[in-house]
Amino acid sequence: MISSSSTRKGSMNCMKRKSNTLCKLIRKRIQLVMVMVRMKVLPSLTFLLVLQEVCDCADQCIFCHLEVEPLNEEEQEEKEQLLEEGFSTWTRRDFNTFIRACEKYGRDDIKSIASEMEGKTEEEVQRYAEVFKERYTELNDYDRIIKNIEKGESKISRKDEIMKAIAKKMDRYKNPWLELKIQYGQNKGKLYNEECDRFLLCMVHKLGYGNWEELKSAFRMSPLFRFDWFVKSRTTQELARRCDTLIRLVEKENQECDERDRQARKDKKNMTPTKRPSSSSPAMDSPMQTPSKRGRRDGSAPSGKRRRR
Repeated sequence: MISSSSTRKGSMNCMKRKSNTLCKLIRKRIQLVMVMVRMKVLPSLTFLLVLQEVCDCADQCIFCHLEVEPLNEEEQEEKEQLLEEGFSTWTRRDFNTFIRACEKYGRDDIKSIASEMEGKTEEEVQRYAEVFKERYTELNDYDRIIKNIEKGESKISRKDEIMKAIAKKMDRYKNPWLELKIQYGQNKGKLYNEECDRFLLCMVHKLGYGNWEELKSAFRMSPLFRFDWFVKSRTTQELARRCDTLIRLVEKENQECDERDRQARKDKKNMTPTKRPSSSSPAMDSPMQTPSKRGRRDGSAPSGKRRRR
């Protein structure tokens, strides 16, 4: 009795022989058509049509001999397990949304990334992010993808540094809205006054760096600049450039303050204690007695007075 495995091998060998024969026929026909095209007997468009017809014929001849066998229970369970481990419900659109969210929030902010994904829970996004971190090198253009993500993360870190620098500047004043002063040096300019710069830094500290539309609305709504048409007519790009200029001044000032504090601590640490003044000589055990006292002890009266009888 012939086993099923031998039957399967025989059918596969038969299919291979037919495929090889078909490939030879296709190769000969393509060579013939190419020769006719070179001799200008047939136009090049005819060659493309013949090639497409040959490919369609090859597909029909090859796949008509394939017999798909149903999966057994173990293979079916393995298939279901692989589908569960994979991300069969994730589309190309979901992948692009995930990449853009990573560029915007960073790869570690899973909660914010999940808020950008439609129909995906935070647990699913977490599992997808872990697999992406391990296997992103399998993508064709992973260099470009990772470069864009790292560029976005560098912007996020720079934004955090800016907010820390502004907060450090604000902590030096009890009421920065009125008392904040900026060390301009030679970069003050003639268009923006100190009141405008003070308001700009305080609003950036309140709204956050990068919210330029809200900053522009704050300038327009503030009664301090009700009649200041120059400030109210500035665009978001101009306000952003002015903010960057002020931030550089603030960072320079913070650096100078840190250096002064560090130098002061260093000087205080290296300062040698001063010598104490020498103590006075100890007092004599028997103090010198004055003549008057000595006279009283001897029973003699002091000079100038008579002794009573």
